Amino acid sequence: MWREYAPERGWATYTGTDPHTSHIHFSFSWDGAMKRTSWWTGSAATIVDLGPCRVYAGQFAPLHSTVRTASCPTNLPAAPASPYPVYVIGQRNTQIALAQRALGVTAGGLFSAGSRSALMVTSARRRAPPWWPSRQPNA
Repeated sequence: MWREYAPERGWATYTGTDPHTSHIHFSFSWDGAMKRTSWWTGSAATIVDLGPCRVYAGQFAPLHSTVRTASCPTNLPAAPASPYPVYVIGQRNTQIALAQRALGVTAGGLFSAGSRSALMVTSARRRAPPWWPSRQPNA
């Protein structure tokens, strides 16, 4: 296993339930993931993008929106209490299917990139505030 985002670790043995003999994973740096390397642009990246910082301890970071070159803060506050769970792409749930029906997309219950796009379009159309922070504190 090779982690491009941490090349100093070198090659490592993978010890999961499927040792990647039936499929392959690519781990990119943020510059690679955002297509800002010489492979995509023809020019070497001169600034290393470290990606988004978490806003709350133990929670997902906001979606990538800007290049970040400084370290993330480590003294994060606890997340506010909420009765609503956070779902990420790839999760399946009956509540996701309910939201998909309301959005007018295929209601299979799998939160896909298409479901996320429909949610973002609907939120923007209704001028709803985004469900992730648009700016990162202390970053």
